[in-house]
Amino acid sequence: MRLYDKQEWKRVRRAILAEQPLCVMCHQLGTLRPATDVDHILPITQGGAWYDIDNLQPLCASHHSVKTLGDKGYAVRMGAGINGVPIDPQHHWNK
Repeated sequence: MRLYDKQEWKRVRRAILAEQPLCVMCHQLGTLRPATDVDHILPITQGGAWYDIDNLQPLCASHHSVKTLGDKGYAVRMGAGINGVPIDPQHHWNK
């Protein structure tokens, strides 16, 4: 069974989306868009914890796709927030 199919993940995912129903990256860009996905900020493949609330963020499907491609090493551009800071949490300015 995949970990994403487990009841624990489904419970944590529901809790994150209930507490934070908007995409955090859209919000940083100055727009409001519903979150549909829950993303591991530090990917599991890079040592991120599955159920650590501090390692999870709500994203819309398009931002989740772009971030996942970036996590896999593809060159992606996520842009900067309204404050001028890159919204990519892995960008060196955000470390």
